[in-house]
Amino acid sequence: MKKGKSDNTNTGTKTPPGYIGILTLVILGIIPIVRSCIKESRKKEMRTIAKGMLEQAMRLDEVVTGDTGRIYVLTTTDSVRPKYRWYNGYKSLPNDSLQYQIILETEFTRLRFSRDTTVGQVVFVLKDVRSENVDSVGVHGIYFMKGTDEPDPDHMGLRRAAIYMREPENFRGWFVADTFNKDPESEEGKLAKRRLKRIVEELQKSGVRGFQMKVF
Repeated sequence: MKKGKSDNTNTGTKTPPGYIGILTLVILGIIPIVRSCIKESRKKEMRTIAKGMLEQAMRLDEVVTGDTGRIYVLTTTDSVRPKYRWYNGYKSLPNDSLQYQIILETEFTRLRFSRDTTVGQVVFVLKDVRSENVDSVGVHGIYFMKGTDEPDPDHMGLRRAAIYMREPENFRGWFVADTFNKDPESEEGKLAKRRLKRIVEELQKSGVRGFQMKVF
């Protein structure tokens, strides 16, 4: 008798060719999505860095029109000396406003920067005391919701300040606000003081103490 052909079939599991094609298409579809997410994330990081660099340049080089008022400073030492510096402008009529910058003198540095365009906003000056390089001084904005002492949740300025101020052996910081009104009890002055007091509260929550308010 002729032996019949073996009817044995391979019972091992093999991925059907169709599934391989589908899997390949899925992978090829995911790769562009992942690349797009990474690219967008990098764009956000670069935008944040670029925005910070632009802000620093503006605060160092620009001026804000307005009369001199009061300067309010949060500091841990008594050596801080802020003052206005007339920068550019003409005074020909009673209502004309000159342009001023603020100069902050401390035992660590002497720095000039522009007044904030919004009265009562706060400027955070950060000095890396490990370095004698003048470029080791940073100028950052601490932003609040309009007309209130509620920190703007979209800005990292106050959280950044709390992180650095936890290292007093490496960094020194000053918080500066000013107004166009010389009366500390004016609405502008009260708002500036409320915002600085709020900063003190937020710093204390992070374990940072020793800051006191001075009015010049």
